[in-house]
Amino acid sequence: MGAEPRKSMADTVSEWSAEISRQVAGSTFARYIVSLGQLAPMLDGKRIDQIDKRTIEEIVAFRRKSGASTATIRRDLSALSSVLTFAADRDWREGNPARDRMGRIRERRDPIVLPSVVDVSRVAEKAPGMLGAMIRFALLTGMRQEEIASLEWREIDGRTVTIVGKGSKRRTIEISHAAAAVIASLPRRLRCNAVFWHGDGEGGGRRYQNVASRFASIVAAVGKTAQRDGTEFRRFRFDDLRHRFAVDYLGNGGSIYDLQRHLGHSSIKVTEIYLAHLTPEQERSARSGRTAGGEVSAQNSAQ
Repeated sequence: MGAEPRKSMADTVSEWSAEISRQVAGSTFARYIVSLGQLAPMLDGKRIDQIDKRTIEEIVAFRRKSGASTATIRRDLSALSSVLTFAADRDWREGNPARDRMGRIRERRDPIVLPSVVDVSRVAEKAPGMLGAMIRFALLTGMRQEEIASLEWREIDGRTVTIVGKGSKRRTIEISHAAAAVIASLPRRLRCNAVFWHGDGEGGGRRYQNVASRFASIVAAVGKTAQRDGTEFRRFRFDDLRHRFAVDYLGNGGSIYDLQRHLGHSSIKVTEIYLAHLTPEQERSARSGRTAGGEVSAQNSAQ
């Protein structure tokens, strides 16, 4: 008998998904699938044993060019690492270069960029469909990209939103009237649970996928237009909308402890990175633990 044919990436993912879907939470599996979809342009047509260190470096470069944050790239590599471990356990390949590369990515922290509300508005206006609403909602809530993209109607009750965040942890937050107005303005699609959807057809709409790459292409287009017109524009990532919200929340009198719970940070140390963007008086107020009076919105302090 001849040797068993070498496994393609597509066949490996198919067999991996059948097994891993029974071992991890549904939200984790969904995130894995989203990440593998982001990496598809770099992996389609490859055999599983062809994915080496060079492939991983090309993937990292490709994702950085698309505007993905370090955290997003780590999530993408985590998904790929799961597939490679699955394949290695079955002797379809040797080693796991994705897992090895993840350790070195920890060394780099993406700098915090605080986009102006004017620049955010320009990008939101350029965005097609509901993507513009997603951008505005992120600025007004500080929710993560995936938390917004996966948001369903059953998780919204007026101004209260229940979020399934990192590690499938659930938290409930209260959003501003402005954020609630964004939700209220959205049309609902029959047979579609997603708040932010796109697409038509008999199956109705579907939740947004590949948000980071879609967003990055819009930002790039707005940047080119600004350069051509001689106007000022600073490029930013989707994650920077979360940073903008957090700094404005504290700058307008919010408690850093309330912000920690709102953002879903497991440690106050993570939330404290935003203190560097405050005045000494604002920092003292944020650390005092008092809650802001009234609503706090990024729109209150456009720069």
